Amino acid sequence: MTQPSPTPGHRERSLTLIDEVRFRMVRRHGYEVDDVDSWLDRLRIDVAEDRPIDAEKLRNTYFRVSRGRGYDAIAVDDFIDSLIVAQPGQSPHGDFTDRPGVARLIEEIENVRFAIDRHGGYDPRGVEIWLGELPEILADDDPELLQMTLTEGFQVTNKNGYAAEEVDRFVDHLTVSLTGRMPPPRPVDPEPETPSGVEGLMTKLGRLFSRG
Repeated sequence: MTQPSPTPGHRERSLTLIDEVRFRMVRRHGYEVDDVDSWLDRLRIDVAEDRPIDAEKLRNTYFRVSRGRGYDAIAVDDFIDSLIVAQPGQSPHGDFTDRPGVARLIEEIENVRFAIDRHGGYDPRGVEIWLGELPEILADDDPELLQMTLTEGFQVTNKNGYAAEEVDRFVDHLTVSLTGRMPPPRPVDPEPETPSGVEGLMTKLGRLFSRG
């Protein structure tokens, strides 16, 4: 499909968005800084030379996910939405599965790694099962099922669990990106009770010495 030619107003809005954007840095699960910066440089040249921006191409823009510091993925995805809206005759996104960032989120889901908290955290088996189901749920394009999945709680383990704060931040990131809303507090299964008697005493002593 032929893209409409940019009007001066649309071109100026796009240039202003590109020139003024500043992305917050995050410690993990952000987009590679070099990838995003190079993409912005190429995009600015296209806009400055009056080449129409292909909104569908914007929706399918992908960046590598950094294992260290990177640009906040939510902010970058929101910026792409803003660019799409700035183009003539465009809306932020079409069908749910065509939304900017959904394919990138699936890539993040498939590659995410969480630190192990030896004092306790979320049961890794449950989290991994949950992560494995998410891409299929997204492909099914069932918003109600997705909402239920995003608010699902995780079982807590006494030791060697996934760091709960990291998992929660990642779930919040997915929820904001896919629904545009921050999630309500997630239900969490109660921590397993400490056994009584000698076994319970040994468990408590083990926790105490493990924190040393």
